[in-house]
Amino acid sequence: APADSGRGYHVVDRGGRLRGEVRLPGQGHIIAVGRDQVLVYQPSSGGARLLGFAVPAFRPSESPKE
Repeated sequence: APADSGRGYHVVDRGGRLRGEVRLPGQGHIIAVGRDQVLVYQPSSGGARLLGFAVPAFRPSESPKE
């Protein structure tokens, strides 16, 4: 059966508004989020891998107006 090979996560601001989407390759799961990076757990044949990915920052013009 076909399966999705990527995972998508919604990016929301502190007000709960959708700001974008982050897509991960493979079967990884985001387990921690920082200001500009995410930590991803990815199962592997020998156990598991921890991977770090940079998340692009939003430009000020994209920031929601308060």
